[in-house]
Amino acid sequence: VPDSRASSQQSRHLDHPPPPNSNSTSTFQLLKVRQKLARHQRRLVANYLRSINHDSKFLRSTYDIMAQTTGLLLPLFANLRNGLWYSSDFNGTCYFKSTIHEA
Repeated sequence: VPDSRASSQQSRHLDHPPPPNSNSTSTFQLLKVRQKLARHQRRLVANYLRSINHDSKFLRSTYDIMAQTTGLLLPLFANLRNGLWYSSDFNGTCYFKSTIHEA
């Protein structure tokens, strides 16, 4: 009596043979992953630049509103840790790191 499981497995192998060159398949898959990562990286850089532009405009508009409503022209200082690129109109620089200490 022939084993029906063995013939079933053989027919499945014939339906889906392995690729002729598994190296070319691996290379193709690697290229696809590299392309996807490159697209993702370009989107990240674009988002960072948009965020900096938005923050810079917010800083300028907030400063202008404060000057108009109070009449005070307060100096603007760039935080060297993360904010020097927001404007070219800073009056100076500082180094500030906020921390939270729990007792």
